[in-house]
Amino acid sequence: MAVLLALFCAGAPVGAAAQQRATLDLGIARISQARVARESALTLAYYLESRHSRFTFASSGIGSLAPGGETAAQGGIGAFWLLPRSPLGVPEISASLTAARLQDGESATARFVALRQLWGSARRGAWIGGRAGDVLDGGGRFPAYTAEAGSWLSLRGLAVSGTLSATWTRAGALELDRVGLASAGSVPVRFADAVVRARLERPRFELELTGTARRGLLSGGAFSLATHAAATWHLSRRLALTVAGGEHLQDPLRGVPETRFATVALRVKVLGRGPTSRAAGTAVTVTAEAGGTLRAEVYGAAEVVEVMGEFSDWQPLRLFRAGDTWILPRRLGSGLHRILVRVDGGEWRPPDNLPRAEDEFGAKVGLVVGP
Repeated sequence: MAVLLALFCAGAPVGAAAQQRATLDLGIARISQARVARESALTLAYYLESRHSRFTFASSGIGSLAPGGETAAQGGIGAFWLLPRSPLGVPEISASLTAARLQDGESATARFVALRQLWGSARRGAWIGGRAGDVLDGGGRFPAYTAEAGSWLSLRGLAVSGTLSATWTRAGALELDRVGLASAGSVPVRFADAVVRARLERPRFELELTGTARRGLLSGGAFSLATHAAATWHLSRRLALTVAGGEHLQDPLRGVPETRFATVALRVKVLGRGPTSRAAGTAVTVTAEAGGTLRAEVYGAAEVVEVMGEFSDWQPLRLFRAGDTWILPRRLGSGLHRILVRVDGGEWRPPDNLPRAEDEFGAKVGLVVGP
């Protein structure tokens, strides 16, 4: 038995924002797989993400425990680097490592490096690229390659992306010679996928829908479809309820069979904060005074005010309250600086009083001049 978990999905490129997030999910799942009886299991999952202006690190994992004592686990890590913009667009390099262990003792490990070329802005764009690596399972180690192209569109809290990909690899198999003796061998696996994903975000609710269509090439199988959905209700800044269900197609690159599932889980946000409508409606102004003091005024209730920019290498810096204003405990150097501000763990945004500009991905940033 195994529970599939999406490790990292890069729909649109990340703008100049540094954010960290860590969550733990404790839940119950109902799972059905080929050659395995339908069963229920307790699940424990984690997700860790650190996003910077040009670098993102993500790690996730999930373990399950069935009533009979059977266990399964899978997880992975990934790192993504956005290189400086060129006349052809923005290159992205990534590396990932995934591993899975099923209840029958089977296991699989996959390693990949990938290169993508991105065009567009944070709201819309397209990419083309590919990845290469290898897969290690009980049948041996086999090279694997994927070519893909996709696009994204984001508008008013709704993000839609589509991906077309083709994958080439091999899988272990037993081969019989003329006298009936079995020996280890391999068979080619070729398949093409079309994936459409839609994500809706509201202050306290998130909904994600995914549909996958696959056409098997050579020994990859016939045409197949799979859909799944996930909804999250934020009960507070630290707690959320998640409900998910649907099916995943077989993943030859991680050795995971086709799975149907339904899960309910309580999510605890260990790092970062949940959505807050108060912060979203709070106006913030920022000024750079003589001597390099950065001062912010918040028009509304606020407990924590943070800024970041090129002067902090896009790392969040917390402001200290001084009466009715907030002050950065360091001097701002002379010259033009790009800056973002955040109130009570809300969204990073340009200060309301500053002129704005777009970075190379179309994300809005404020411009402040140091003395």
